[in-house]
Order: sequence, then structure tokens, then C-alpha cells
Amino acid sequence: MVAVGSLCVRQAGRVDADAIAERFGVGRPLGEPVVAASGWGERNRVWRFETTVGVFAIKDTIAALLPEDVDEAFRIECLAHDAGIPSPAPVSSVTGSSVESVDGRWFRCHRWIDGNAKLNEDTTTDDAHAMGEVVAALHGLEIPAGPAPSGDCFGRDHWLLLARRRPRTAWARSIEDHIDDVEAAEVLGTAFRDGRTVGSHCDLNAHNVLFSAAGPVLVDWDAAGPASVTYERGSTATLWAQRRDGGLDGDVAVAFLRGYRDGGGRVDRHDPDALLLWLSGLAWWTERNVQIAIAQPSEHHDQLAAGLVDALARGVATVRQRQGFLTAVIARL
Repeated sequence: MVAVGSLCVRQAGRVDADAIAERFGVGRPLGEPVVAASGWGERNRVWRFETTVGVFAIKDTIAALLPEDVDEAFRIECLAHDAGIPSPAPVSSVTGSSVESVDGRWFRCHRWIDGNAKLNEDTTTDDAHAMGEVVAALHGLEIPAGPAPSGDCFGRDHWLLLARRRPRTAWARSIEDHIDDVEAAEVLGTAFRDGRTVGSHCDLNAHNVLFSAAGPVLVDWDAAGPASVTYERGSTATLWAQRRDGGLDGDVAVAFLRGYRDGGGRVDRHDPDALLLWLSGLAWWTERNVQIAIAQPSEHHDQLAAGLVDALARGVATVRQRQGFLTAVIARL
């Protein structure tokens, strides 16, 4: 869960604070909760709850953005936290669930931690080195998990069928115009498979990290599940290396991988091969957001879907660039 020290007090609607606090057994609210952060496309929010027993971060989201297996994600998060991975303490509901529904939205609860969030583009070499050490520690736990997702393609016909559901939207036109590129990205995304998985965070963008005085804290474990260590190591190095001008900063990526090594992990020269898995994840996330745009038509949902379809259409070129970058970075270690 994202929790930032510098609060955005603009209210994004209201929530039933009393009902939420009761569901999670965290005392009575003291005053109105405030929005501390917002997530993917402003479709989820984190509220800062002050109650009679403490301060909590309450994540508020729509059902379509929940993980496919909330219990498995929560199990991995709890094991990682209990083993000492820096993360907010998760709070289950009074019924033992990790999520509760109130007024048509879904909520998760964590103990509050002060800190600041960043974008990948704003991370420093010091940030990256510290993050590398944390990720190595997380992988070193070897939390048992099931097999990685199959990575099966949705297929050309499926994408075209989705486009025909709302043909006048920008995302539908983009699917029609770039269907060969979308299909190529999906197929290439199945070209790498890693038989060894561990339970991990699975979404280590910098915006899912709280930068505290004690170092990076991993938040927002909604996507937790089985992960390829090889892929998560390489993809995090390249993600954090992104800069605002569209380039990739080799020094940041080197710092992350050196931190990973200093934390007890190892780096392999074949790591760039695993970056193909990014295409599978992007295809899955794009399809999910297109389905949201179909089920809940709005200009906002359409814009998010269009951006993702365009990214998927460029996916092969993007992953090839990142593979070349990561190969050069590893040669510097």
C-alpha cells in the first residue's frame, strides 16, 4: 500500500469510514480520512485513517483491479513481512479476509508508514542500490508459490472481437490498425519460460516503494504471486533506469544489480532473455483494461486502454531495446 508523508488532502469522494474501520477492527475513526495517494489511472486510492488505536493506510479500489487470487497474494505478503522484508504490516479483517467490500468498492488495510513515493524516472543510484539489496533478500526467502502464469496468447481473433465491441474508440482503432504488431508481441512474450519461481511482489515499480529514512519499503502487494527471479531482477533494473527524457540510465541499473549482488543474489549474463516475459504481462494488463473500458464506458477508461494498446503494439521494439541495454549494463558489473 502506498503511504506518503506529504498528504494530498483533496477528497476524492467519500468513504464510509465507520463501516471500514469496523470491518477491519481498527477502532473508531478520528475525523474524516484523507486521500494520501492514488494509483493506476486514479482508479484506486489510499486513504489515511487515524483511529482510536492507531494510523492505517486503507486501499480503495474497484473489483476489476483486484488480483486474481487475493488470498495467495496476501499469503505471500504476510510471509515476506514476517520474515523481515521492509513492508507495512498487513491487517486482515475481523473475518480473517484480506479484503472487504463496502458500498461497491473493495478495501485493504495496512499499518501506516511515513515516507515518500517516487516515479521510476526520479530514482537515484543510492535508491537503486538499496532496492537491489531488498529484492535480493526477498528472493532469498524462496517463498513457495505455484507455477508462473501460462502466458498463453489471447490471440488475434480475441483482440479483434474486443475492438468490435466498441469500434469508435481510439483503442479499438489502434487494435485494428496494429493487430499484426499486437499479435507479434503476444507470441514473442511466450518465447521465454522459467521453470523456477518463488513467491514475490511482482510489481516492483518505484511507485510501489515507500522511500523512508530507514530505506526502501515495499508497498502495494496486490500483484504478489509466483515470479521468475531472473525476470524480476532484470526487469526491475531496467524499470528503475527509465528517465524523463525517454532514455535509460545505465548507472542506475548498475547500482541496482550491484545492490542485488551485495544482498546475496547473483546476476547472470542470460538475464536479458527473461525480459520477453514483460510482453506477456503487458498483454494481460492491456486486455484487462480493455475489458474495463467495454464494461464501464468512459473517456477516462478509453484513454487508459488506448495508451496500453499502443504500448503493446510497440512492445517488440521496446523489449529488444531493453535487452540490449541490460546486456551492456551486465557487462559493466
